[in-house]
Amino acid sequence: MTHNNVPRICITCAGTQSLPRSAEQYIKAIMRSGGSASFVSPGENAADCAARFDGLLIPGGRDLRPALYGEGETCRVDPEDADRTDFEFCLMREIMKRNKPVLGICYGMQLINVCSGGALYQDIEQQVTGSMNHRAGDHNIMFSPKNLICSGTYRVNSSHHQAVRVLGKGLSACAVAGDGIVEACCGDEYGFLVGVQWHPERDTSELSGRIFGSFIRACRVG
Repeated sequence: MTHNNVPRICITCAGTQSLPRSAEQYIKAIMRSGGSASFVSPGENAADCAARFDGLLIPGGRDLRPALYGEGETCRVDPEDADRTDFEFCLMREIMKRNKPVLGICYGMQLINVCSGGALYQDIEQQVTGSMNHRAGDHNIMFSPKNLICSGTYRVNSSHHQAVRVLGKGLSACAVAGDGIVEACCGDEYGFLVGVQWHPERDTSELSGRIFGSFIRACRVG
């Protein structure tokens, strides 16, 4: 950790010319909670990044390749750059070897799940009967009483068409939507391993503050 007790967070991306959408919002959300952040991308050494930074944030992106969870493509998908995804798998494993905090947002939550051996709905609308529209707008989610962040019902933004179908090993659902789709997950026996399916960096709500605040506190303690 840096000498002034400001945790350093690495945020993954596909490259310096391929930052996540609204990249500055991730930086600002981390800064508001007392951290600093830098983007890292394929070509950098994953072990070196894991040693230099205090925590990992995996931001939004496109779709994970179904082959990564042992399936063929049964729905229309828009795969994320393979170099980015492969780098994130490697970096996440290196970070977790050192027991450092991990926060995944949207695509990032899905990557955490697949990296842990889980599987996804390739397209919610096609595969979940009676599902709500998760592609655009907002909806309520319900947090379970005991988790790392909070409990109760909150309204969140929604802009995804894939979601967790089978939770990975060592992960539990800590929030769900009204149609049963997993909206947040956490590690059962890990210091801080949290994935959220919405984009908390896009607002300054109480819930967003709790998510980033708990992440940065975990990085500071580490």
